[in-house]
Amino acid sequence: MTWQANRHNALGAFISGLVGWGIVTLPAQAQISAQGVTQVPTLGSPTSVAQITDPATIAQQWLREGLELIQQKRTDAAVLAFRNAVRIDPSLAPAHYNLGLAYRSQGLLQEAASSFYAATRADTKFGLAYANLGAALTEGENYDQAEAYLREGLRVSPDLGVLHYNLGQVLWQNNRQSDSFYHFQRAARLDPKSAESAYYLGLAYQNKNLIDDALSSFNRAIALRPDYAEAQYSIGSIQLQRREWVPALESFTDSAAADRRYANAYYGAGLAFIALGKEKDAREMLNYARDLFRTQENLEWVNRTESLMDQVSL
Repeated sequence: MTWQANRHNALGAFISGLVGWGIVTLPAQAQISAQGVTQVPTLGSPTSVAQITDPATIAQQWLREGLELIQQKRTDAAVLAFRNAVRIDPSLAPAHYNLGLAYRSQGLLQEAASSFYAATRADTKFGLAYANLGAALTEGENYDQAEAYLREGLRVSPDLGVLHYNLGQVLWQNNRQSDSFYHFQRAARLDPKSAESAYYLGLAYQNKNLIDDALSSFNRAIALRPDYAEAQYSIGSIQLQRREWVPALESFTDSAAADRRYANAYYGAGLAFIALGKEKDAREMLNYARDLFRTQENLEWVNRTESLMDQVSL
């Protein structure tokens, strides 16, 4: 099956297996950990692959070797092991799945999507494979396909929080915020330790103008992940709208401390300083925000920041 995966898209943090992707997201740079791989039962003895004749057992040995190589951070070698496993036993879904995770960590999005798809065909009830397939397709901007496979996954794994979260992301990115609300809500309930689910549920509440609920969700996200810069910023933006200038400034300061490259935090701090009548501090924050936006090639916000500075004569 051929996928279109032409360019990286800056989306919210997608959860891949039991760890976060940043496209995430998140991105949060793809990582493969012991939580992010599917384990297989330990075989009875340390017999080498060369001494085994049963194809299914040989494939499982290659899978085990690939998992060990992942733990050693030898991803290229792990890819070869997983490929050997699926070549010998195409029905071995965990090998396809882990091959997809390995490809994803290498930035090979099309290959990752194909491997996750193969895992769903080998095991039609493999919910995590559907979740990762949906995430990879969304990164490749194949939103319709992503939604279709995520919904297919939910039919077989309706209580898997990551599937709801990733579907919520697809809908949110396509300006279907009202449709995404249910899925972020379900994700937060099914996976109460997911900071990303709590954060996006907060955005969904905010979109519905349920501000107190939004604040509760943002605070929940921060409790789960104290360095969640976006959640700190979102609280600051609500405080700014409520004309709570000093608390807003504190939230934006916390956001910048959590991620010193997060330009929005400095922009928000600039707005708070303007409201407080501290023009020198406002100019400093907005200049820094503009420079970060420029470094990140976000020309729209470079222009917005300069326009704001012109309006208030900074």
